[in-house]
Amino acid sequence: MAIQTGLITLRGKSGNQINYKRNGKYYAKSAAKIIKRTEGSKKSSAEFGEASKVASLINMGFIPLRKKISDGNFIYRLNSSVQQAVKAGPQELLGRRKFEDGDISLVEEIQFNSYKRLESLVAVFPLMTIEPMESLTISFPETKNIFVSHPGKDRNG
Repeated sequence: MAIQTGLITLRGKSGNQINYKRNGKYYAKSAAKIIKRTEGSKKSSAEFGEASKVASLINMGFIPLRKKISDGNFIYRLNSSVQQAVKAGPQELLGRRKFEDGDISLVEEIQFNSYKRLESLVAVFPLMTIEPMESLTISFPETKNIFVSHPGKDRNG
C-alpha cells in the first residue's frame, strides 16, 4: 500500500489500482486478484469453518475457568485440537465432516495453561460427552471439600 504525496490525489478505482482516503491521508493499493478455489480447497475451508465454530463454542463455555488459569494461548491449542478431531473423521465425508464424526478424544487432553497441567490446578478432571442432539457437555463430578490451586498462589494464602 502506497501513500499519495503529490499535489494531485486520486480516489476511486483505475484498472487494478484502488485509491482512497483514510484519516486525512490518501492511499493507493492494488486490487485483490480473483483466485478460483479448487474443490479440495473448498472442502478444507468448510471443515476449517466447522472446527472454528466448535472451538468457539467450547471456548465460551470455559470463560470463567479460562480467565483464572489460562496462559492466553488456550484458544490456539483448542482450535488445533478441534481441527485434528474433525480431520480424523471418515474420508468419505471429506468436506462435510463434523466434530462429532471425528476423534473427540483429541480434545479431551487440551490444557488451559501450557506451563501447568490442568490436573495440578483442579482436584477433579472434567468429563466431556457428546449428546445425541449434537451438544457437547462438559461437567465436573460432584465432590466434597475440594481445594483448587491457582498458579502463583500457595495453599496458605
